Amino acid sequence: TDIAANACPIIYCRPNGIISAPIPMSAWIGRGRFILNGFKCDGNQRSIESHKKYLSLISFSHMLRLTKYIILMQLFLLLSGCAQLPEYAKPRVVELENRQAPQAQGFTFRELTVADFQAQSLPENLVPHAQNIAAHACCRIRTTQDAKYKITRGYFNQQIHYFGSIQYVAFEAVMIPDCSWLNPGVAGEKLDYVLQHEQIHFALMELAARKLTREAREEAKNFIAIQSTFKGAQEEIAAKIREMIRSANEAVLEENTAFDEETSLYFDPESQQRWLERVEEQLFKTTPKT
Repeated sequence: TDIAANACPIIYCRPNGIISAPIPMSAWIGRGRFILNGFKCDGNQRSIESHKKYLSLISFSHMLRLTKYIILMQLFLLLSGCAQLPEYAKPRVVELENRQAPQAQGFTFRELTVADFQAQSLPENLVPHAQNIAAHACCRIRTTQDAKYKITRGYFNQQIHYFGSIQYVAFEAVMIPDCSWLNPGVAGEKLDYVLQHEQIHFALMELAARKLTREAREEAKNFIAIQSTFKGAQEEIAAKIREMIRSANEAVLEENTAFDEETSLYFDPESQQRWLERVEEQLFKTTPKT
């Protein structure tokens, strides 16, 4: 299973409303004061103290309505602004056509360069949007080459069966250059931004692989495949591994999407730097001790 991240589309729009033009609370409160200060009381009908109490009640009522209005408007602007990724730009999970793809395909986590994006064009379904996409990175989680499985033959219910177990398992993230594409029109400061962006996507995948390694080793302790054939035991083990990877992909897809929604819709080096610092800290904490 691959996660293909159509990251960093060249859309430098600032979301409408809250982020680009926040509504100052003082503006609304000021307007409320204007309304209240313009209120006229009939001195012949109410005492001065009555006027004060009445004005206090009116003020409180207005403030409640204004606060409710502000909250509703902020929610509306957040939902209706351009803070959501276009459909073509959303990270997505795709199934590998060939499950027996070579283990050596792609490279493990490291710093990315322009040369790592070797695809000549985008996937066919994304070609119409090429001018709005800065990069398309293909990353996946796979088992490491030293993963070990064991299958033994024995009797179960007085019949020969094959028993499979996971002796050792670990996972790693890899980037696949052959399907990773970089828009040739991106240059200068924007190129640095795009490369950093894809580096963070790669880091999120590596962190997901490390988390999966920890969880899978615990899960493997209680796993046993029982089949009537050797091949059946092999297939059950392989299905278990695919299930683990699929679950990890679903979780990391949400995180990649959140990252894109914060940094892909417009040029925001500060937000992206915060993400970079966060993943670098997590990578440091989860690096195996040698």
